[in-house]
Amino acid sequence: MNAFKLLLPLLAGLVMSGCAVADHRPGPGYGYDQGYDQGYDYDYAEVLSADPVYQSVRVPDRHQVCWDQDVHYTDRGRGNPAGAVLGGLVGGVLGHQIGGGDGRTAATVVGTIAGVAVGNNVGREPPRHYSGVEERCRVDRGYREEQRLTGYRVTYLYNGQSYTTHTRRDPGRYIRVRVSVSPAE
Repeated sequence: MNAFKLLLPLLAGLVMSGCAVADHRPGPGYGYDQGYDQGYDYDYAEVLSADPVYQSVRVPDRHQVCWDQDVHYTDRGRGNPAGAVLGGLVGGVLGHQIGGGDGRTAATVVGTIAGVAVGNNVGREPPRHYSGVEERCRVDRGYREEQRLTGYRVTYLYNGQSYTTHTRRDPGRYIRVRVSVSPAE
């Protein structure tokens, strides 16, 4: 129990110092951060500029186009329903009188149909002509050019020398760089 009480302040100090380092973003020359990526070490370089890079892309574009158009209609006039019924009866009776045997049924049917057509046209209203304006619409399909952000052209300073690279995001004031160390001969 006493050993735990002695270690507790030490552990709290380690945790607090780890938090302070994690919140601090190191600047150039802060020191190397050993990486595990093929023996490289990492450091931070000061960003001199981060210019957005755009690319033109063709994007499908659909939009509706509408206009007013003159239209003309012709109404053939309404038929005469009572005349059609009366004509059908008269035609059927006449057809029945004319035909004989098996032909009598056919003559009755033909007479009824002809009577309906004639009776419907008796007293038909004369055709009327109408003119007006109607809105017509269509969907036009095409393409439009659009500028899309593809990344940033970043110029940074490391050990007194200027470098340029392309990144997907704006790195801010500092950019993490991979440093390769090799023995001098």
